[in-house]
Amino acid sequence: MLDRWYHQLTTLSLKHLSLVAVAFAATLLTLYGPDLTKLLKRRTRKWPLLARAALFIGVVGVGFGALVLALTPLLRRYLLLLGPKGVIPMILVTIVALGILAERRKQI
Repeated sequence: MLDRWYHQLTTLSLKHLSLVAVAFAATLLTLYGPDLTKLLKRRTRKWPLLARAALFIGVVGVGFGALVLALTPLLRRYLLLLGPKGVIPMILVTIVALGILAERRKQI
């Protein structure tokens, strides 16, 4: 019975692996994005307001989205390399690791 349940969970996870990868990439960006914006703020403090605004729109609006789009297929491929038996444990380990990381970064 447990084997059948695990097989169904694996099948469902593999079917939606792209969404899982997007969630992981977006979570990483949520955790580390503020560091990048702080760095940009420090480096562009003396720039004119319009230049800073354009940079932040580009980095946050376009750059972060492009980063998620670039990371998603890489994460998906990595998860697929683990095979059907390894996908569920890796998803669970990654969720726990991201939770611990968020806790350490005071984002929970």
